[in-house]
Amino acid sequence: MTLYSRIPRHPFLQKLRILHQPESTHFNCQEPQGLAIGGGLRRAGRSEELIQRLTNDIPLGRLGKPDDIACVVSFLANAESGWINGQVIKANGGRN
Repeated sequence: MTLYSRIPRHPFLQKLRILHQPESTHFNCQEPQGLAIGGGLRRAGRSEELIQRLTNDIPLGRLGKPDDIACVVSFLANAESGWINGQVIKANGGRN
């Protein structure tokens, strides 16, 4: 099971992991940051200067796209992530 949330739910995630420890269920969360979704920053009234400043703070040099998040969620739902459990994965282009 992959939890997807824009709000970190670390205590909830850890509790689920502990409660279901003997089972083969994995609980992880993906925390997206720095996304440019459909011009949402502009529609929210953010200035071009602020958007550029946010972009400059991201080491990869661009705001994230929905596909960037989808790749992380897809990986967490895949059997290849079987050793990952109880983690919050931040997809943020290297921004801390």
